[in-house]
Amino acid sequence: MVFRALGALVRRSLQAPASGEGDVAYWRLRILELMLGAGAALGPLVLVPSLLLSLRVRFWSVAAADVAAYAWILAAALSPRWGYRVRAWGILALIYLLSLVLLTRQGSAGAGMLWIGALPVLAAILLNARAALICWGLALATLAGCALAVRAGAMVTGPLGGGPADAFATWVVVSVNGLFLSGFIALPISLLLRGLEHTHRALSREEERFTKAFQLSHEPIAISRRSDNRFLDVNASWCRVYGWSREEVLGKTSTDLGIWSAGEDRQRLRAELEATGGIAPRAMDLCRKDGVVVPVLLSAKVLDLEGEACLLTLSQDLTATRAAEAERRRLEAELQHAQKLESLGSLAGGVAHDMNNILVAIIALGSALQEKHAHDVPLARALETILGAGERGRKLVRGLTDFARKGLDDPRPVDLNELVRLQIDLLRSTTLARIEISTRLDPDLPAVLGEPSSLGNALMNLCVNAMDAMPQGGSLAFRPWGSTPVRN
Repeated sequence: MVFRALGALVRRSLQAPASGEGDVAYWRLRILELMLGAGAALGPLVLVPSLLLSLRVRFWSVAAADVAAYAWILAAALSPRWGYRVRAWGILALIYLLSLVLLTRQGSAGAGMLWIGALPVLAAILLNARAALICWGLALATLAGCALAVRAGAMVTGPLGGGPADAFATWVVVSVNGLFLSGFIALPISLLLRGLEHTHRALSREEERFTKAFQLSHEPIAISRRSDNRFLDVNASWCRVYGWSREEVLGKTSTDLGIWSAGEDRQRLRAELEATGGIAPRAMDLCRKDGVVVPVLLSAKVLDLEGEACLLTLSQDLTATRAAEAERRRLEAELQHAQKLESLGSLAGGVAHDMNNILVAIIALGSALQEKHAHDVPLARALETILGAGERGRKLVRGLTDFARKGLDDPRPVDLNELVRLQIDLLRSTTLARIEISTRLDPDLPAVLGEPSSLGNALMNLCVNAMDAMPQGGSLAFRPWGSTPVRN
């Protein structure tokens, strides 16, 4: 059970970091777990022969230190709840105590020099430059104290011979070289790890800004892998426009989702992408999840993400743009139609003026002849017919005049039945037989308060629009109605 847990700890420390991990703190934790796991698993290979040797030569303190060190390593490896800093400082303290025992028992020729020299290096790797300086100062103080003990003859110096002075000099030389090498390694490691921390924080900030811009963008954005065209990520706007959830899209291709409404569009885009490394903005139709075709402005660019070629695709939804364009064209058509009606009104006004002059002469001459030849019955009847036609012509001219006016009169009660009759007379003279006109007038219809020429123009516009909607002919019915009379 213990070895299985240690094996799992070592395997976890060696596995690749997950997405969003991989900073210096992550790797320090992995190194700590690897040291503890490997130390606990391989410790017996070192502990057993060291323990046997210490017992044989009666180094009881060394044997006790070895057993205590292995017990602590095993407990720390199996107790991750102790916390990172507790376990890291514990390892450093353990190494220091072990090196202190070895130095006092074996002198400069033993492994104590190696362990105490490794102390600042491990502090730089597991913690930071401050911890490395603390451990380096502790090693300096320890070796200085040991040097004084050697000079006083109270400490083992190792196999190097000579008197106390020679032993002291030897100890100082070995200590200085060990400390120099330890600092020479620990300081660059501390600087390197500190630089990596700053770099990782900067990259994390950049990634956070990119993620916010990506997710909060109002434009649909997708990221796919170039090698297999599978989606790596899509933002919320993409999901809103196309209807799929992010979970449904990730790992799929656009072909899997059925986005392409026309296969030839995909082939053209692929050819352009291979030739230029991107896709210039172009309008096309893509399919939503529910099968509805969405007009979009598609563009794409190849970029490198974590050493892998990816495709960043933007697809602006053109639904509202096309609706606005259609509305603009409709308003332009209405404006052109209104301008045509205005031109027609100006023309009608000029024609009405000339026709009115002609009709005035005809009616005046007809009236004079009717008075002069009142006794001539056949001639009087003919003149009466001429005068009736002239009056009808005057009504038509009056209708044209009202149509040409711009609504300059003051509002007054208007008889809608009479207004309809005037417009019908004008229409029947222009529509020929293409449109059948019928009326259903109400003799009790109350008057309305309005400006006659404006009401006439409005009614004429309705009639013209209705006739334009019946190019092959049809019927046009007039039925004015109301219930509230106008009060003077």
